[in-house]
Formats: sequence, structure tokens, C-alpha cells
Amino acid sequence: MHPAQLPRTTWHGLHSVPSAAGPDEHPGQCCEKHDQHEHHSHQPSANATHPAVATAGTGGDEDLTEEEKASQLEEAHLAESMERLIMEAYKLLQQGDMQQAESLLQEGSLALDQGMGEGVGAASTTHPRQAEILDQLSLFQFLQGKLREAEVSARRSLAVIQNHFEMEDPAVGMCELRLGTILFSMGQYREAQTLITESYHGLKAALGDAAQVVGESQYYLAMVSLLAADTEDAVAQTDPMLMQGLRNMRANAGAGPLLVQTALREHNRLVDAELTSQNWDKAAWLFRQEIRLRNGVDPASQDLSLLLYQFATLQYTRQACLPWHHALPSKTI
Repeated sequence: MHPAQLPRTTWHGLHSVPSAAGPDEHPGQCCEKHDQHEHHSHQPSANATHPAVATAGTGGDEDLTEEEKASQLEEAHLAESMERLIMEAYKLLQQGDMQQAESLLQEGSLALDQGMGEGVGAASTTHPRQAEILDQLSLFQFLQGKLREAEVSARRSLAVIQNHFEMEDPAVGMCELRLGTILFSMGQYREAQTLITESYHGLKAALGDAAQVVGESQYYLAMVSLLAADTEDAVAQTDPMLMQGLRNMRANAGAGPLLVQTALREHNRLVDAELTSQNWDKAAWLFRQEIRLRNGVDPASQDLSLLLYQFATLQYTRQACLPWHHALPSKTI
């Protein structure tokens, strides 16, 4: 079934959720309205609909055959089942049981394969609902640091969604972003940069700067630019993009704290890489930047206190072991 024939429903995305979930709202649903007719409104909405999906069920049912009506009803039942599945996964996530939430999504993906007649021994289903589940699954795995598993889920999600929507569609951009962030975490920077850049420009054009998912793509685009930064000023110039991205991610009612925590984890990984390479100057620049970012997110956090201690220890060690003109700068934030 072509996406335009799907019943009215929602493209879910952990990337974008309402700022608060009401009793009938799914905590992980994509909230940005990006229909052509609503392009200028970027406020979160629990009833936002994927543009290609929203065209169905809005009239003209009298022209459908009985077979087409039955197919739409079937699709509506499937959409409701997927909604419930993802909602339960979010409940588990918010209870701190991320492993169980991941297992639930895996079971849902397998059930969808089997339900579409494409079970064990056959090709996996390319139904667009499968991309929806896999998108969620890849992020749950990424949040846990299960990068290989997350890459597999994200690649399949992107491949499925590309079969149903145009490249400039926000649904494609969201899947590109998820795969790009996973690859960035794995150190596959060339492909990651391409995916993150495409997702940022596509999502920004469709949803506007205020969208949470645009902030996330903006954050990781800035992270890509940090790889080439060769002065402290070049590092500091990415501060606004990084901080705005963190603010946008934090607004995610379903997974905001985890998205922020994971984003800072990835920044800290860059610090560790420079320390491992004994690139002391750049390590110090990135250390200071992470201190600024964590201070902006939560000045009272234990992680910030630990980071300050680690940086002070590094400075003391380098100054004690090296001649004064090779020592790390003593400048603080």
C-alpha cells in the first residue's frame, strides 16, 4: 500500500515529542506539523500527522472499492496496535527498564514481519510501520550504547522509509539523523557527516529551527565540525549550536534527559580520544567546552563536579610533568 493510502495516523519518532504528554497522547510521537498547509506553525501538537499519511481518510471514501475499504480498515487496526506497542515501550523507558523496552520493540518488529507473511526464512517486511518501530528500536539501543545493534536497526529503518517517502520528507530526515548519530559514535565520521548534514538541512527546511529534532541534528552537526577544530576559538565557536541543541533535546518529554545524557556522552568521547592521542591542547579545549555545556544544562550535577575534578587533575599532572612552556593552559571557564 502506498503511504497516501494509509489511514490518518502519526509517524512516531523519539526524535520529536510533545513537551508534555496528556492522557491520550503518546509520549514519543512526532509533534512537529509539517504539512504544506501548516508549514508556518511549529508548535508541538499531539495530533500532528505525517503529510503523506494525512491525505488519507479526509474524504472520497465513497470512491473506494470494498477491497480498498477493507485494506484501510486493516491498516487502521495495525496503526492502533503499533501505537499501543510504542506507548508501552515508552512507559518502560520512563520506569528505567530500557532493556525490557528494547525487547518489546524487537518482538513487535518480528511480529510485524510474521504478520505481513514475511516471517522466518523470508525477506523482512518493507511495510512503513516497520520503519516506525525500527526507528524507535535503534534509538533505544543507541541510548544504551549498543552501537552495532543500533546501526543494524537504523539502516533497515532508513531503507524501508526511503521506499515510501521522498528524500526531502521529514520522516527520511529523522531516520538519516538516527543512523548518522550512531555512525558518529562508532567513529565512522565520513558517512555520519553526510547523513547528519542532509538531515539537518532537510529537517530545518521542513520544520523550522524550533523543532526538537532540528536541535538534535544541529548538535551533532556541530560535533562533526569539532573534529577539524584546530584552535580553542574554533572549538568555542560551536558552543551556541551545541547548547541550543541540548536545550531542544531536553524538551523531549519522552526521552529528553536520556537524549541530553547521550549527547554529552558523545562529547566526552571526543575528549577521551584527544587524551588517548596525547593531543593535550585540544583535550583541554574540549574539556573546557564540556564544562561549559554541563554547567549550562545542570550546574548542580555530579557529572559536572567530576568533570571539574578530572580537568584539574589533568592540568596539575601536565604542569608537574612537563616544562612550563609545554604545560596545559591554566585558563578556566
